[in-house]
Amino acid sequence: LDVFGYTAERKAERALIATYQSDLNLVCDRLTAQTAQDAISLLSLVNEVRGFGPVKEKAMETYHAERDALLAKFNTANTAGEQASHAVAANH
Repeated sequence: LDVFGYTAERKAERALIATYQSDLNLVCDRLTAQTAQDAISLLSLVNEVRGFGPVKEKAMETYHAERDALLAKFNTANTAGEQASHAVAANH
């Protein structure tokens, strides 16, 4: 029995795990040579979440803000890559 498992910090940690697993699945499904560096940046970002209490809370806020930006960049690069490959395929 983990009595601390009900705290907001523990709930946020569990949510972080689910978010990371979701990001990992997305990257595995859509990874290309053009998005590799963005994928590495996105999946490495979680390593910056450390500490306890207010330190971890601030780290998680920073993580979520940076994750949103990296996720948008990854998705944009992926969409641009898909459009370019469709254009190449159409010309052949």
